Amino acid sequence: MQWISRRHGFFESRYIHVNPVIVGPSEERLSIYWERDFERLEDPFPLERRAPQPGDVVFPAGAYEFDYWGLELTTDPSQAVTFALNGEVGEFFDGDQRRFTASLMARRAPHWNLGLELVDQFVEREDPEQGTVDFDSRVARIRLGYDWSNAFGLDLFTQWNNDEQLLLSQLRAHWIFGDESDLYFVVTDARDDDRGDFAPRRSELTLKLSYARQL
Repeated sequence: MQWISRRHGFFESRYIHVNPVIVGPSEERLSIYWERDFERLEDPFPLERRAPQPGDVVFPAGAYEFDYWGLELTTDPSQAVTFALNGEVGEFFDGDQRRFTASLMARRAPHWNLGLELVDQFVEREDPEQGTVDFDSRVARIRLGYDWSNAFGLDLFTQWNNDEQLLLSQLRAHWIFGDESDLYFVVTDARDDDRGDFAPRRSELTLKLSYARQL
């Protein structure tokens, strides 16, 4: 359970989560959960991240209480290949939602790991002016990692978001060269497919160095 209130006294949000879990002999997990949320929106909340368009799902400012159910299944995490499935259905603010997540993790000790994930979310609500409006989002992620040793590794991450028509790629190198001392080097590339040409939207180079020395 969690409650959040503002300093000046008004109640902002709350959630109650009930989640019984069945755990198998090899750490397989099956759970069915229920959650009830309360959210107070001070401003309208659009699901789309672009400029508002006719037919978009936008929740007006106000107080909302809603609940939903979920089912989650995870296979033995110690195996070379692990699957996880999660599904949710129920209310979302003053609308309805369906959400499905499927992920796969493959490992080959001591160096390789591969992760795949697909997230599909559908939200529908009745708008007083536009009638039924909906939001349908799909996100696909791929992560590939290789560790040469406990001190140095590379990680490649790619994500496609159909709502934003955005392909995001990131290459990260991590080098640990001492106790509490490490170096991160990250290359990020974001490409926009609004016009079907995957035009560059953003490119970044990030370098982070942490060094600790005992005196």
